[in-house]
Amino acid sequence: MSGAAQAATVTLRPVPARDCEAWTWSAGAEAAWIVAPRGDGPLLVVRQRLGLTLATRSFELGPSSHWAAGERRLWHWQATWVADFRAAAAMLPGWWPEPVDLPDTVPLVIADLDQAVDDDGSLDVGFVGDTVEILPADDRHRVTVRLNSARGTTLVEARWAPPLDRVLQIWSQRLLDRARTPGRGRHDLLGSPTAAAVVLAALTGPGLADPMHAVEVVEASIVGPLRDRDEPEAVLVHLGLHAATGDTGWLEQAATLVAGLTPRPLAAVATMNLLTTLAATQADATEAIDVFARTAARCATGFDVEGQPVAWDVRAEYAMATGAGRWDLRLREVARRLGRRLGGGLPGQPPGGGDPRMIAREVLMLRMLDERASTELENEWVVGPAEVAERTTRRLLADLTDAEDRFPAGVVADLLPPDPDTFGAQVLLPLVLAQSW
Repeated sequence: MSGAAQAATVTLRPVPARDCEAWTWSAGAEAAWIVAPRGDGPLLVVRQRLGLTLATRSFELGPSSHWAAGERRLWHWQATWVADFRAAAAMLPGWWPEPVDLPDTVPLVIADLDQAVDDDGSLDVGFVGDTVEILPADDRHRVTVRLNSARGTTLVEARWAPPLDRVLQIWSQRLLDRARTPGRGRHDLLGSPTAAAVVLAALTGPGLADPMHAVEVVEASIVGPLRDRDEPEAVLVHLGLHAATGDTGWLEQAATLVAGLTPRPLAAVATMNLLTTLAATQADATEAIDVFARTAARCATGFDVEGQPVAWDVRAEYAMATGAGRWDLRLREVARRLGRRLGGGLPGQPPGGGDPRMIAREVLMLRMLDERASTELENEWVVGPAEVAERTTRRLLADLTDAEDRFPAGVVADLLPPDPDTFGAQVLLPLVLAQSW
């Protein structure tokens, strides 16, 4: 930098090769990024050995975001190859808290009294033996804990997530409270099948303020402005209405919708839910089974019936849905890629934070893994698939709860992004579906 006095932010943004996944961990005096092939193979770990990096969605070179004209700073980054995520965990300081994505009543534990907690009043700090226990002192669910030591200042971004059932209830009530009211004497209407599916899912949890009203709103929405929506979420709405009312007409309409589904996110899961319901009611599932088998076979080729490529996450979902009870080469490939996209149990995030809607669907797919996958993957990851899914769920719920009416941090906005309520429903629905696997 030269010329007149000015301030600038210097940011590193790791961009993986097209056939690789990346994971970033930025914690002040400690930082690293990991690049992994999508299939098998070692991981490239690039670790910060000297310098300070601010904990943001990218690597902002600290100790402050802004550099003055003519200022110089020094960083030392060291690259090495390791076998897997379990080996990569050696980059973490020995005192690093495990995990950092926690239930809302569980304290963050720092097992090193040499790490001085910089408490600005937002933390509830206690000492238990040789450890420090930290909880947020206010209603926040995401707090950056500053720890000072001879190594420098380390930033631990911790999250405390409320239970999924509680978030689901609160979000569903918000959707109902903000439902559009076209005119006097008219029903309130929900804006999307996703919102309707989330509201119905809340009926099986702690409960809504007025369950009958919730069902009426969903019914009015699905026969009104949402009646022509032929998407997986609409299938889930019809199945939810069948469960809530006992009306077999909703089940028949769900089967009709499935017959016309094209490969897309949640299509395989919606079809599996239909098949489960048909089996439970002893209804004829022949046509739905045939449709599912044909669509899954096409997805396995990588192309749909019109010859268009099918997105990887959709192909992975169909592979998981059809792979119940199996643990074969294809499922290993999908599982390993999911693990590398979700960090294999390491703290951090995808470059840029990732899209929470995609991350939630990846959590759902992890939950669909056969139990036989756990032992094998636990030898490669820091923790097993179920724990990776659980920690990621907590991170999403904490971010969603703190976001309120704003898009959660890290969202990759669409060209025409949904309103925050619909966005939240799109994050919650896969997490709710994951509970049944």
